[in-house]
Amino acid sequence: MKRDDKLKCSRCNKEKTRREIIRINSQWVCKDCQREAKQNKRKKHLDELREKGVIRKKRSPQEMMEYREEQKAQKLITQEKQKNFKPIIRGSKKQTQRKFSIGLTFEEKKILFGLLIKRGLPVDEVKERIKAISDNTKKIREKIKSETEDAKEINRKFKESFAKIVEGER
Repeated sequence: MKRDDKLKCSRCNKEKTRREIIRINSQWVCKDCQREAKQNKRKKHLDELREKGVIRKKRSPQEMMEYREEQKAQKLITQEKQKNFKPIIRGSKKQTQRKFSIGLTFEEKKILFGLLIKRGLPVDEVKERIKAISDNTKKIREKIKSETEDAKEINRKFKESFAKIVEGER
């Protein structure tokens, strides 16, 4: 077969030269038919993608304006959330409020221990006095807790009574 021979296209049945015809899947197809087939295949594929929702259809200018306004509103909302964001602290946290069932904290015991040692008392006697004071503070705290319900008020009253006890030890 030479290049000048004429062959029939299997799709459009037109006689074309060998240069204008290509063999595809054991069929002779002219370049025009091949171009149309590719375009049809692309259109069909894009339609399938649109149906699945992968590709969106082109929007009208009015729809685009609405879409942009929605996006701006979303952006403003996220910016506000970021400004008001408070990080979540995970792991061990220091307790800001004291528990009301406990008598004296470690720091308060340290303060009392230092005061009593400065007065010249022996260590054993200091330990006994701190135990007695912690028992008294437990009783005081239970009284205050039964009288009032507000945590801040309980703390305030307890600090006042603890200050009296410390002054009495001086």
